[in-house]
Amino acid sequence: MCGFVGGASNKHNLMFSKTINNLEILSHRGPDDSGLYQSEWMCAGFRRLSIQDTSTDGHQPMTFDGLTILHNGEIYNFREVRNELCRKGYSFESKTDTEVFLKGFHAWGLHCLEKFNGMFATVIIDERNKRVMLIRDRLGIKPLYYVHKKGEFFAFASEIKALKGIVPFTENREKVVEHLIYRSVVGEKTLFNDVCSLLPGEYLVFDHPKEVVHRDIYYAPTQEMQRLDMDEAVEQAEKLLIEAIGRRLISDVEVGLQLSGGVDSGLIAAIVQTHFHKASLHSFSISMTDSPEMDESRYQMMVAGQYGITHHDIPFTGVDFQKYLDHAVWHNDYPIVHPNAVAIMKLAEYAKQYVTVILSGEGADEAFFGYPKYKFSVHRGLLGLLISLNPLSGALLPDIGKFGYVKSLIKGVPDFKTMFVETRKGKDLSYYMSPEQLRYGYQERLCMMNQYDAEHDIPVFDQATSLRELLRRFDRMTMSASIEGRVPFCDHQLMEFANSLPASVKANRNGLKLVLKRLAEKYLPHELIYREKMGFSLPIDKWFSENADLRTVASVLGEDCFLDKKIVDPDRFRAWWNGGTYNQREFIDVAWPLLGYELWHRKFISS
Repeated sequence: MCGFVGGASNKHNLMFSKTINNLEILSHRGPDDSGLYQSEWMCAGFRRLSIQDTSTDGHQPMTFDGLTILHNGEIYNFREVRNELCRKGYSFESKTDTEVFLKGFHAWGLHCLEKFNGMFATVIIDERNKRVMLIRDRLGIKPLYYVHKKGEFFAFASEIKALKGIVPFTENREKVVEHLIYRSVVGEKTLFNDVCSLLPGEYLVFDHPKEVVHRDIYYAPTQEMQRLDMDEAVEQAEKLLIEAIGRRLISDVEVGLQLSGGVDSGLIAAIVQTHFHKASLHSFSISMTDSPEMDESRYQMMVAGQYGITHHDIPFTGVDFQKYLDHAVWHNDYPIVHPNAVAIMKLAEYAKQYVTVILSGEGADEAFFGYPKYKFSVHRGLLGLLISLNPLSGALLPDIGKFGYVKSLIKGVPDFKTMFVETRKGKDLSYYMSPEQLRYGYQERLCMMNQYDAEHDIPVFDQATSLRELLRRFDRMTMSASIEGRVPFCDHQLMEFANSLPASVKANRNGLKLVLKRLAEKYLPHELIYREKMGFSLPIDKWFSENADLRTVASVLGEDCFLDKKIVDPDRFRAWWNGGTYNQREFIDVAWPLLGYELWHRKFISS
């Protein structure tokens, strides 16, 4: 895991000085080593976090036969690919996956990507042809951003903040509003004007002499369905999960676990110890000492105790939230959607004392039907009937507000896919926005949904939207402490398999995530598997009401400096905020996203 920044420009000296200055911004992504590359048209800087082959042999940028690579991430099967390259006559000077990527690209071009299993954001500089290629992994686990100002420069970076000074930071209002409404954005545009994100499974080629950018996909998720019964699905899921976890244990530094107390991280812990027998495995968890109703430490300890894991309980309070909030805003690059990002930052800081790599369960819910909203697929026929009976649907379904569907049903949305997109909106926040604002991002999402089968592929839609936000959160918060986060459930082979299963195998009217829960019965206590899903929530409404420093932070929402931005209707919002009658859900759904936006704006735009 590493970080880089660089660019191509005819004004080479200016780009070089900006690259040098901004490289320090990424020091948290690579505290172990740094390196520079420069030629008459290109310069790039690299910060290294040593994971595979911690010697200086892994120094980057790395060059071979006119090609130079800057590689962030891991190719988990690099040893197998290396052996294949050796049979083709290639020799190696290091034991790194970086050298395998570089020489694999030299041997096969883009076809090398078909051989790789991993997470990566990689830049390859072709000095002979004066071209730069950017490549991002299939699921977008590792970040990669770029800016192209035709006739001026092309720049790229691992984090948006490293582009500051290279391009002026101004907000893209449509994307900002979309992010507030949906808690994620779709497409390559970011919240910053002119800054684009390379999308998952994409590559980009910048031809410097021609000043041309070409973007294309090299990977599209398969949509072929398998007809497996439950026993067959569980057997195959176990095989693929064991393989995915085994690959992510390959490291020359210590590997630990983030334990949430749920099925996903519990399964990872159990499989690590059952099949790979780690002698000194450390796990890390957040406990809510001042909010026992949200505390899951009992279940975290249950898993750690069962498998002989050295467990570290990390208390997190409102004082901690206030202490880490500003730091988290800086590292996140975007407004913080999920308040628990702040807690993950503290966990990573603590874990760094013991490990440099940490495994986590991100992606399991999106792959295996873990969220209540996926009951849409299970109940599709019933919901379609109720919609057709509009306006009686509201009376027939008086309270499914737990899933946030009843408002859409009552509105009489025309079809299933439209209804699903409607329910992705933050309903309470939408009340304070204009009809024009509510259109931002809506059509793009509807177009995406139309690519999918409504019964089976709703999680695939989330993998392309909300999961991207979760992966970015995990990357930024772990890397803030120079820790590499690995996500076994986001192994592309496992994800493809999960997506190929019929919805009826993954969920029914009595439960969700059936395949993983059946698998977990082999490894974990029944009490843990079948308890009610809690999620990683923080009592931020309570903390902001009790902590004077946090109240001061939140008070900005009533000030003109915020309201004058007109991100919401000033009069309507002021009346609600100054009234002080909001409940817990309203604070989390309305006040927190807007506060996150204001803190982000002050950090990146106003400053």
